[in-house]
Amino acid sequence: KARSFMDLAKIVSQRYDAPIELVPFPKDLEGKYQTFTEANLDKLRAAGYEEPFCSLEEGVGKYLDVLDERGGYR
Repeated sequence: KARSFMDLAKIVSQRYDAPIELVPFPKDLEGKYQTFTEANLDKLRAAGYEEPFCSLEEGVGKYLDVLDERGGYR
């Protein structure tokens, strides 16, 4: 399911009660940055993988849990 970077930012923002600061996209990167990504799961499903995937909220939450347990990203 396609989700935005803003969706990701909102999850992290809510978790840590932190504001989201919008920064203008640098003009020198326009046309050089992939603005949309969404995995094509056809080959994975064709190979027999039938399990459901977790939501962005659940996956990011689990990742942040690990970071919190380890004291950050290092």
